[in-house]
Amino acid sequence: MAHGTLRLSPKQKIPDIMDKQGLSDQRLIKNYLKPALEASTTRYVVVGGKGEEEIEKYEDVAWDARLRALDMAFKLKGSYAPTNIQHTGEIIHEITALEQQMAKGSLQKIRALQSSSKHPLMAEVVDDQPEKD
Repeated sequence: MAHGTLRLSPKQKIPDIMDKQGLSDQRLIKNYLKPALEASTTRYVVVGGKGEEEIEKYEDVAWDARLRALDMAFKLKGSYAPTNIQHTGEIIHEITALEQQMAKGSLQKIRALQSSSKHPLMAEVVDDQPEKD
């Protein structure tokens, strides 16, 4: 086997392999995630006139690195809402009195529009059922 090569068996899982290589969750968080949450960049600026130049050093927040580390921390903690939800139960919605009234009004408008009236929305709504004496 070559130096640095890992031999994997089908039963081994990546977390177990990582732990055996010294990459436990605690070590990854301590050595990599926490420092990434405090990441900064250094920039150097030359100031002054010719012959009198000075180099000034500035520390800037590395927002991109910090945000990526924060995103990873939230993913590891399971803080995000699930992206694929499987629904296996029934969804039942009982129609409220308000929804019934709205549906009735919509049906009345549809009947009026289907009428032969010159001004259908101003037409009188007539029930199709004959009145009982």
